[in-house]
Amino acid sequence: MLTFLHGFLGSPKDWHPLCQHFNLPYTLLSLPGHQQKPCNLAFLEQEIAPKTTLIGYSLGGRLAMQFASRFPERIQRLIILSANPGLETLNQDRIKTDESWIELLKTEGMDAFL
Repeated sequence: MLTFLHGFLGSPKDWHPLCQHFNLPYTLLSLPGHQQKPCNLAFLEQEIAPKTTLIGYSLGGRLAMQFASRFPERIQRLIILSANPGLETLNQDRIKTDESWIELLKTEGMDAFL
């Protein structure tokens, strides 16, 4: 089983051109907060099949790494594209900046955020 996670500005359909070349079962998942999905990681975690090859791009890759570190027994392989696990430590300036971006996204929406 292959399980695909798209990036922040993407959707599951981003994977369609690639998936048509596989002769394996696959699942295309929406990230939390995308396409009317609740903004809750627990819902995503429930959708990921056991013993899957988890493939994530960008934000989907970061979520895939987090999932694999929490549930290694559920992952057969992990494929990450254009993602990194994040910063080891955050200083107060970085935290403050990130919080302001989060607040902008929550209050003003995607257009203002972009």
